[in-house]
Amino acid sequence: MDTPATIPNYFRISTKRFFIISFLTIGFYPIYWMYKNWKAINTFDNKANELSPLLKTILWIFYLYPLFRRIAGDLQGEESK
Repeated sequence: MDTPATIPNYFRISTKRFFIISFLTIGFYPIYWMYKNWKAINTFDNKANELSPLLKTILWIFYLYPLFRRIAGDLQGEESK
């Protein structure tokens, strides 16, 4: 029997790989990473009326900190279980 997920299926990647790919793509990979994580959050929360992941990625300066805060909070909650 499947148990419901308690956190979104984040786009996980090692720190080393993140920096290597970021360097090789001249800094475009973090934009893709941010989009994939916002998409995972919107899918998990089932919030179709919220800003789209694409718009949140374009306006990244306003949405980067909330993304990091959400990921850190979700992962911290998972560790305590």
